[in-house]
Amino acid sequence: MAVTTITTNICEFDLDGTLVYSIDAIVESWKSLSKQYPEFVVDDDFLHKTHGVRVFDIIKRYLPKSTKDLTEDEILELSEQFQIDICEKFGGLAKPVTGSLQFLDSIPQDKWCIVTSGSYNLAIRWFSKVLKIEKPKVFITADDIPNGEGKPNPYPYLLGARNTYKLLESKGELTDDVHEKRVVFEDAPAGIEAGLKSGAIVIGIASNYDSDYLYKYGANYVIKDYSSIKVVKHENDLIHLEINYL
Repeated sequence: MAVTTITTNICEFDLDGTLVYSIDAIVESWKSLSKQYPEFVVDDDFLHKTHGVRVFDIIKRYLPKSTKDLTEDEILELSEQFQIDICEKFGGLAKPVTGSLQFLDSIPQDKWCIVTSGSYNLAIRWFSKVLKIEKPKVFITADDIPNGEGKPNPYPYLLGARNTYKLLESKGELTDDVHEKRVVFEDAPAGIEAGLKSGAIVIGIASNYDSDYLYKYGANYVIKDYSSIKVVKHENDLIHLEINYL
């Protein structure tokens, strides 16, 4: 491991695989859905390509025959129910990523946000049933993202940053000469790409992929979990993070 220190104004977090180990619950949900649709094959290739992508977009791409006669609203309803089932039927398989709760608690209030490809109904369940903490005020989910603008598009992270800065400005918690510095925490290639395109430093979480794979997709740093990162100082507008990276 190597050690470095970086500074940031705010932190943006993906949720599934980044703060919550949810992959087992998600895989079981996909397998359950595949029983209803013969054309749908859940294998390693599918899981690698779809992790971190909106369920709505996945269903449209991988179930073209089964959904060809469905309206956009009906596909949205199918994807929404799928995500509710992840937590309601298989949520017992999920748990917080090691150290995530302690790390979130060390970040100043209102200086972190959620930017997830999951729906609001799924994300809020992870907070209430797994993380068991109050959600942040800025809580970007798939419900907030226009079709075609989800990860790997940078729009979700830009939206999260804009809303977080607006919140801080409204509370007088940013100085006039602040220069935007952001850190994105991600576990999936699509999210890493989105974070980089948004202009952020990206820290990969090696929960579902190894460090080499995440570096291949451009992560600036990769950590095993949040036992490898800590807030060492909060001064003026800057959070100082010490990273023990792989």
